[in-house]
Amino acid sequence: MQTKLAERKIIAENTTEITLDLQNQEFKFKAGQYVNLCFETLPHHDPRGTCREFSISSSPKEEGILRTAFRHSHSGFKRTMLSMPLGTSVAIDGPFGLFTIPKRQIAPVVLIAGGIGVTPFMSMIKSMTLDKNPLQVTLITSNSTIERAPFRDELKRLTKENQNFTLHENIGHLTPKFIRAAVEDMADQIYYLAGPPKMVHDIREALKGAGIDDDNILAEEFVGYE
Repeated sequence: MQTKLAERKIIAENTTEITLDLQNQEFKFKAGQYVNLCFETLPHHDPRGTCREFSISSSPKEEGILRTAFRHSHSGFKRTMLSMPLGTSVAIDGPFGLFTIPKRQIAPVVLIAGGIGVTPFMSMIKSMTLDKNPLQVTLITSNSTIERAPFRDELKRLTKENQNFTLHENIGHLTPKFIRAAVEDMADQIYYLAGPPKMVHDIREALKGAGIDDDNILAEEFVGYE
């Protein structure tokens, strides 16, 4: 599917969200999925090629547009994303991925995001808010500084719009102690983890050490960032 870059917005330090215009084309996806974005050519050479995978940050309810977010880097692809003029053609392939919340999820959900790993959770939370989904959702975000926390203002707004959504912000290294303080009845939750591989691994092991069944932990690793 061919789209065009409609908007580019800084959402945190060294972090940008882009909006793609679907040009009246129907594009169905589930909150939490990702797409492959491709350019015909890159003005800045990138040895990894002209395509990259990006989690969707918009809700399936937001018709006519698709949003994603990324950290800045020196890669040719990211440099192209940051410098391309509005209206530039971008191809979308997908959607892909099973990192989604089932419609009939019974147990409360805890979303744990490291840095830009919050992107798929934005799609989930916005979707559940728009659908008035009664599911109890706790989001724990972890960033090195407040300035590097993506979607911070929007997440705070969503806590006011959705009484079933709770936000806990961690600055610095995320510890099991912080998670225990943020989550009541830890054993009765389903956990979704997204972020750098080491962070995902460490939190998964901490949850298992706390008695959480591995079947109740779903994870998506954000490999690279280039």
